[in-house]
Amino acid sequence: MRRLFETGRLLIDCCAEQGALRPGREGWRSAVRVRALHARVRRRLLLRGASGGEAWDCARDGVPINQEDQAVTLLAFSYNVLAGLELIRGGPVPEEEERAYLHLWRWVGRLLGLRDELNPCRAGMPLAKATLESIVLHLLHPDALSVRVAHHLLRAPRSSDAAFERSASMTRLLVGDELGDALELPWSLPGRRRARWALLRRCGTQAPVLFRQALERTRTPSAMSTVLVPRVFTR
Repeated sequence: MRRLFETGRLLIDCCAEQGALRPGREGWRSAVRVRALHARVRRRLLLRGASGGEAWDCARDGVPINQEDQAVTLLAFSYNVLAGLELIRGGPVPEEEERAYLHLWRWVGRLLGLRDELNPCRAGMPLAKATLESIVLHLLHPDALSVRVAHHLLRAPRSSDAAFERSASMTRLLVGDELGDALELPWSLPGRRRARWALLRRCGTQAPVLFRQALERTRTPSAMSTVLVPRVFTR
């Protein structure tokens, strides 16, 4: 659950207020914090063999947290959000708002270390969609580990079977039945499925507001936020 909130914190910090991504502001600090964390993890994995662990195989697995990894993560916060809103709303997001939201995440990608020529948010929704589809073709092949991770994430907020069934049903509505089957998400009865779709259409756009309220109740400065980021970026 903590990992979910840490991921959500980046989203909220970058979008919570006007000017959040200016140097020194909360969104900027959050993005830089994630970039520093990625650098530490990347270095640790690349040096793992020197410390007696199994060496990271770059030829097989690529550089850890590489440019493509960062691009597809950025798409999760940008294109997927807009596509999900269009699905829930039953219509397109206004073009001006769409362009503005993608531009915001183009800048976040730059702060995270993603090269602009590889940034999928640099030229509108068609490029973002094409990039996502291209990456999905060779990365998205769900296996047993994918099933375990998906089920663990869906059970993280509440562990009861009833809560899992509701979350899995909502997820299936958003990702589609093909991926839902691959992740072994349970099917709901037709009546429940229709009711949950209606609930999603009515309340889904309020989810970011509710998440922000939950995040603010649990927000505490992290050690990396208060120590590492100022140390690195004030030299």
